[in-house]
Amino acid sequence: MYEVARPLPPVSWIPAEAASVLQERGSVPAGAVVQPLERVGHNRYGGAVPGRGIVLISEAEVGAWQVELSDGTELRPRMAGGVVIVEIPGEARELVVEHGRQATRTLAVVLEVLSVLLVASLVLRPPAFATEEPG
Repeated sequence: MYEVARPLPPVSWIPAEAASVLQERGSVPAGAVVQPLERVGHNRYGGAVPGRGIVLISEAEVGAWQVELSDGTELRPRMAGGVVIVEIPGEARELVVEHGRQATRTLAVVLEVLSVLLVASLVLRPPAFATEEPG
């Protein structure tokens, strides 16, 4: 896990110098520039990054995150210290960071909630057995 002096935005850019300290020591240097990427949709972030560094995604699921530069180049996210990071090479550019399987995540949460409700209803009101009344 990485240590930070202040809360980080969900998706942010960190310059190469601070990124190397983060990866070596496990903490963002105090005073380091941390630029949040703007939320442009549901689980979609974007904006310009000033140059070489990393994009840090504050989530521990690497598989569904997709990062694309303005020229169409796709970058590969990887896990490091319990978060997802993407190395940004070279000069300033625009990029988009998106979670590609939001529908799957939403469906899983809905099914979990329905399961909990079903169990709670059975516990609070067990099914009644049919009884015959003498006629």
